[in-house]
Amino acid sequence: MKMLEGVRVLDFTTNAAGPIVGSYFADYGAEVIKVEVPGGEAGRRFAYVANGISTYACGKDRGKKSIEIKLSDPAAQKLILEQVKNFDIVLVSNKPGFMEKFGLGYEEMRKVNPGIIYASLTPFGVKPSKYSNKPSYDICAVAMSGINAQTGEADGAPTRIGSVIGDTSGAEGMFASTLLAYIHKLKTGRGQFVDFSLVRNVLHINSSTLQIHNHMGHIQGRSGNHNANLCPYGIYTGKTMSMVIGAVSPATWNALCDCMGHPEYKEDPRFVTMPDRCKHHTLVEQIITDWINTFDDSKEAYDKLDAAGVPCCPVLTPEEAWEDEEYNRLGWWVNFPMYPEWEGTDVASNKHCAYFADFSDVSDEDRRPQLAPRIGENSYEILESWGKSKEEAKALLEQWGAKNI
Repeated sequence: MKMLEGVRVLDFTTNAAGPIVGSYFADYGAEVIKVEVPGGEAGRRFAYVANGISTYACGKDRGKKSIEIKLSDPAAQKLILEQVKNFDIVLVSNKPGFMEKFGLGYEEMRKVNPGIIYASLTPFGVKPSKYSNKPSYDICAVAMSGINAQTGEADGAPTRIGSVIGDTSGAEGMFASTLLAYIHKLKTGRGQFVDFSLVRNVLHINSSTLQIHNHMGHIQGRSGNHNANLCPYGIYTGKTMSMVIGAVSPATWNALCDCMGHPEYKEDPRFVTMPDRCKHHTLVEQIITDWINTFDDSKEAYDKLDAAGVPCCPVLTPEEAWEDEEYNRLGWWVNFPMYPEWEGTDVASNKHCAYFADFSDVSDEDRRPQLAPRIGENSYEILESWGKSKEEAKALLEQWGAKNI
């Protein structure tokens, strides 16, 4: 049995983070109905689109069912409120007040279903503030967390990080928060409103750095490829590869010193403790870089560190991470079926990192990949399950301007 089998989710989210939350519920067996504006929500057009199907949307909408609905139509509003009693969770990601103007906010839905979990994902949360109605995306959330300002070279400008962590980590945080509310409902019978902020979540991710400001007078600046508060803890580049080294404990620092052929550094007063090494971090980083560059093939240095138990890893390219033999063997990458529409295009695969963890009581059959639906692909099926005849469903879809009729 799938872990969330029997849980029903009504997903009104758009763009990236919100729809990813719905995909997590679908991954673990929940029935997720994606409610889209006629023609599909904005995230359907993200990234590479081949013959009308976005490779990006295939990841964030996997396993769902899709229906096109015009929310401004009173008939649609009435139908949704009639059906919400049959759902456990509602997901929304619109700006504060958007769903309320259609009579589909939390207060309206809880009157029909007091046990509903109504989870809202917005950049700054729904509590009134000078930020709450500010249009924002992932890049804004990261900027407002302090991360960009502390990323980059010490004498350079703030730097964008290379991934959309605001959306992806935000989706994970929203998923966990919604599950907590659902568990609370199972214990108490009470539903509730979940107010989740992308910015707050990225602040949480960055809190271990920001809390350093508890120390009077400290200012966290940029420190390039190295951590100003841990040493050595950064990226080192040799002649043929880059690697990360994180020798922060006494044992791993001592092992690194032995690897480099400098056991005397273990007792050098400049390097004995972490604060000592941080005070002389530029020298430490140069010593390590110089040692790595004594090897014509940097992998020899890496292998030596690895064998000695020094925490280190190669800096993989995106292609190397995508193709890594172990990641694929372990099932971290999941191959989903291909769409017939992609035949003859340059879409080579439909692979996604679909699960957080392996569970001892979850079988491979329970993890069978499920394709994302085409826009409105399940409209008739859903409307008929909501009590409409095929003729009534067709009339409603035409009334709403659905593209897939």
